[in-house]
Amino acid sequence: MNVWEAESMQIIRNVLKDNEHSTESELKQALKDAYPFGERKHWPYKIWLDCVKRALAGRRLSETKPENSLL
Repeated sequence: MNVWEAESMQIIRNVLKDNEHSTESELKQALKDAYPFGERKHWPYKIWLDCVKRALAGRRLSETKPENSLL
């Protein structure tokens, strides 16, 4: 894990925790507002977008799996 990814994941975890009862559109806006690396281009932004994508996919998966699922 590189520096950009580690910082991104920490911020994303905090945003998810602070917005656990938000709608998906509110959560996406909160994540957009939390972007920490200044200009939205180049490698840090690509890393951020990838981390957000993975976090939201994981969140959707955990919301849809049954309680007793092995996943």
